[in-house]
Amino acid sequence: MALINCLECGKEISDSAMNCPNCGYPMQVESASTNKLKEDNKIPNKIPVVLMLCMAAVIIMMILIQLGIRSKSTISNGIIGNWKSSMISLDGSEFSTFDELNAYSNIFSKLKGTLKIKKDGKFELKSESSKLKLEGSWELFEENDYTTVYNLYDNSSQSEYRLILNNMGNSCDLVLDISRTEQVTIRYTR
Repeated sequence: MALINCLECGKEISDSAMNCPNCGYPMQVESASTNKLKEDNKIPNKIPVVLMLCMAAVIIMMILIQLGIRSKSTISNGIIGNWKSSMISLDGSEFSTFDELNAYSNIFSKLKGTLKIKKDGKFELKSESSKLKLEGSWELFEENDYTTVYNLYDNSSQSEYRLILNNMGNSCDLVLDISRTEQVTIRYTR
């Protein structure tokens, strides 16, 4: 308990006294106003902290929204459109043009064509030289820093194919398993 001077008579009194014992001057009124003044001085110190927390929350929300938009629309929109077959690879060999693979020209000519990916989640693959036509649906399967992988489901044969889009968006590879051990990859460009 500390001693303070009474504001009315100047005598020393306890800081917890309600009134001055000498003159009766009310001390709590002065203490309440002093406490109020101290609280008012604390409020401005809280405002910058609250503002900074609000700004941090807004920034985090904007980042999360942007990530959500990218994963739902930008990624999927990257695959939407018409793609023209340009090169082909058998069992992971280097890519070659369709004309260079004479030994498989009959098989590969059926695969040469146009791949159309539609916004409504459908796809269509039409061959230039035959009546081969695949139609079905597509969905996002996996994404990493370099590629985005889609699954294509062919309605007629109930087959599933992988479509791998490079994240530059300028080419995609359609991977077809033609047997248990053989795999054909067709590169499409815009």
